[in-house]
Amino acid sequence: MPKRATRKPSALFQKVLDQAVKELELHSERAANFEHKGIRGNERAAALAAFLTEHLPSVLQTGKGEVRDFGDRVTGELDLLVYDRSTAAPIQTGAEGLIVPAESLYAVIEVKSVLTADELDTCYAAARKVRSLRPFKKEFIANPGPGRGEQGRCRCPYIVLPIPQTSVPVIGRTSSLNVPPIARSASAVTSTCSTALWC
Repeated sequence: MPKRATRKPSALFQKVLDQAVKELELHSERAANFEHKGIRGNERAAALAAFLTEHLPSVLQTGKGEVRDFGDRVTGELDLLVYDRSTAAPIQTGAEGLIVPAESLYAVIEVKSVLTADELDTCYAAARKVRSLRPFKKEFIANPGPGRGEQGRCRCPYIVLPIPQTSVPVIGRTSSLNVPPIARSASAVTSTCSTALWC
């Protein structure tokens, strides 16, 4: 099967991405007004969730919460879940979180305002919990290589997305406005983490 790539991306597609970057930067700056880092992180994750909800197919939903499998293996709190509501609806929906069955999980995104080695260790431990889940009583497939994946098996990328206070990296792009050194290579960090923490 031939690769589907374009030498020149669509001008409209690029414009929408640029507008999304500006919108997320604005939300990030507003979130910086909160003193508590947990609230700042929640605000940034909510802005990203709103963007994804607007642009993903309607069967895919976003939320914050936990994921559970048939054997009662459960993740801890996850910043942003992308799940397929048509496969299985949430087990429980609360005021500020959900419990989603492992069978409907598509992706996990952890939004970090500050990305340190300790934060990466925490994310790695959380990714291992996600990896331990058994959707449809089978392990998640690891990072896909070339070729097709196994039929009837699930994949779930665990993405760590650093969103600094004055800049938002999106799809390999980073603005250089007062970005801490760790976030200057945000596309590399995101790419490395999503590959290394693939579930």
